[in-house]
Amino acid sequence: MAKQFDFRISVTTNADVDGEAVASILRRLIDVGLADAQETVESGEGDLVSAELAPDLTIQAPVAIQDETSVKVKHWDAYGEASAPLTHQFDIDDQRKSSGQAYITVGTLDGSLDDLLSITMEVNKNPLTGVEDVPCAHVHFDADSLAVSLFKIGDRILVRPETQVAIDHFTHDVYGVRESLYWID
Repeated sequence: MAKQFDFRISVTTNADVDGEAVASILRRLIDVGLADAQETVESGEGDLVSAELAPDLTIQAPVAIQDETSVKVKHWDAYGEASAPLTHQFDIDDQRKSSGQAYITVGTLDGSLDDLLSITMEVNKNPLTGVEDVPCAHVHFDADSLAVSLFKIGDRILVRPETQVAIDHFTHDVYGVRESLYWID
């Protein structure tokens, strides 16, 4: 029975090359390593245990994975307009495998720290019962201040504001329609 192991290796370089060039170099290194293992087996000298295992390995060719964690973006409806400028930066810090969390931040490119929105996604305890695990999103005012936590419980979302955080209701015309809105302060 064949076992499959998926390894992901990050490669950093100071050279001005793209991911495909690095993948090509890694392909050649793997081929050289496999050829060296074959020579070790044939000569009977060296690390025979590793060398005998090497021919049994099926190593797929390395490929460059586009895994950008910080991307400049524009309004979602402006992607049909090539001339529309990129106005914001969208960052994703994926820590799902290490802590079960993902950090997502969108902020303006002009550097105004007040104009960023940061959300942490995780699995948390249902605050009503303290028992079952439920999807949770934490919405932050900034890096140090949590505004509200949202818990998906059944077909509803529970909003839990942080201590000393107020949610103020008001109505306003949105595109000509009167709507209920809420400020979180």
